[in-house]
Amino acid sequence: MEAILLSNLNNLGDVICSTAALDLIRKAMPEARIGFLIRPDAEPVVRGNPLVDDLFVYSYKSGSGFSSIIDMARHVRRKRYGTYISLDRKPRSALVALLAGIPRRVIPNRLHLTTEPRWWMSFIGNEVLEFPKNSFRCLVEQFSEPVRVALGIDGEGRTSLPPPTEAEQARAEAVFSGSAGKQRVGYSVRANAKMKNWPAERFAAVMDRLDEARAPFQYVTGAPGDRQYIDSLIGRCRRARPRNLAGEVSLMETAALAATSDLYITLDTGSVHVAGNSGIKNLICLFTCTIPEGVLRSAPQARVFFGDAPCCPCLGCHYEYGTAPCQTGISVDEVAATALDLLDNGNQV
Repeated sequence: MEAILLSNLNNLGDVICSTAALDLIRKAMPEARIGFLIRPDAEPVVRGNPLVDDLFVYSYKSGSGFSSIIDMARHVRRKRYGTYISLDRKPRSALVALLAGIPRRVIPNRLHLTTEPRWWMSFIGNEVLEFPKNSFRCLVEQFSEPVRVALGIDGEGRTSLPPPTEAEQARAEAVFSGSAGKQRVGYSVRANAKMKNWPAERFAAVMDRLDEARAPFQYVTGAPGDRQYIDSLIGRCRRARPRNLAGEVSLMETAALAATSDLYITLDTGSVHVAGNSGIKNLICLFTCTIPEGVLRSAPQARVFFGDAPCCPCLGCHYEYGTAPCQTGISVDEVAATALDLLDNGNQV
């Protein structure tokens, strides 16, 4: 039985997109044992996924010493993997594979559109996969194609989340208690990169339009640090009073909420992957400074609004926040109209 270790120490959305690579392996090599090395913040969206046999949660801080690499390598060594494939191109995870004694260590020369080959790859790895610049148009492909090449397999994989637990489902039901007969609309209104955000007053205007037309139960999810921002956004509403759940529900509880909602509206951030893989039918995603095609293999049902500014893509510019053409190019009217259409008809892409 072949044993294969993959690593992805990148952000939450990247980790969810890389589950397509796990699915690809499982379909082509059903008897393989698959290990996955991730960061702690991604653990909730991976633990319990039936695609993963061995989950390694690597807790470290930037600049932490060599001891954390050695400790993790000891854990990995016990599983006796034959092949390691890097899906993050980080020297830290590749060193874990080297010190764990994995005989075949495969590293792509590039993944993201803007990254270049790194000098250390041929020293820590023993196979470097050569991909031309701009090889990958979406996140799912940038994680799947190295696996196809390294293992000599074909096919497509699908992104996935683990099934929600009974406790996570119960938490979602508790949030919705008292909302019987109302449609349910969720929001994710804040991204880590400021220029990915849509102005708060525009979100508030959409919430008001939906409240006036349908009076749904509206809620906003986010990290604990988003709570003050969301309170401020809700304070801009004239009539809607969405519930602020920032810091009150976990990632997988958010997925359970989305799965039983009639609509979820999100920015281009980790929540698009969480909601997109929850089973929800109606999803709206707002892309300001980033390109939709890079993300939407993970959420194919999403209705997309794209600022489509001439300077896109970027993660920062000389415009004052809220005035950039990629942000002002998405109107309240079109988002609210599409949201109401989905609530009325349940349309899907």
